[in-house]
Amino acid sequence: MSKMKIEMTESQYQKLTELVYLGNWLVNAHRNEEVSHYEELEQFVYKNAGSTDIIYDKEDDFYHLKAELEEKLHRYIKEYEDYNFWEELTYRLANRDLLRELGPKGKLEQKDIDRRLKIAEGYENEFIKNGLKNMTVEKSI
Repeated sequence: MSKMKIEMTESQYQKLTELVYLGNWLVNAHRNEEVSHYEELEQFVYKNAGSTDIIYDKEDDFYHLKAELEEKLHRYIKEYEDYNFWEELTYRLANRDLLRELGPKGKLEQKDIDRRLKIAEGYENEFIKNGLKNMTVEKSI
């Protein structure tokens, strides 16, 4: 395996460690079994960082970020989750409604795509105005 050398400032390396944390979190936070090569890369970057924001736990032989930095980075994660929640909810509901209107269909025509965007726009406006206040779920038990 060939090796690469990248020169960067301390500030750039700090941002790289933050991005590595965020990337590994995105890939592994929701899994029961981690994608290990991202965890290993995160550990490699932390081990070589020489940053005061990284703590080495000898007992577990594991590097991690200081709690204050993790909290800062989790603000970005929370912003992403909030944005993604509304985006996914809007478009999944629009897709559901379009499927109800059209029935199963192989390939959508442009008019169908335009209709889905119009439905999504309606949901988006509702969620901006009222959040989940008017949302109901009919249960079938």
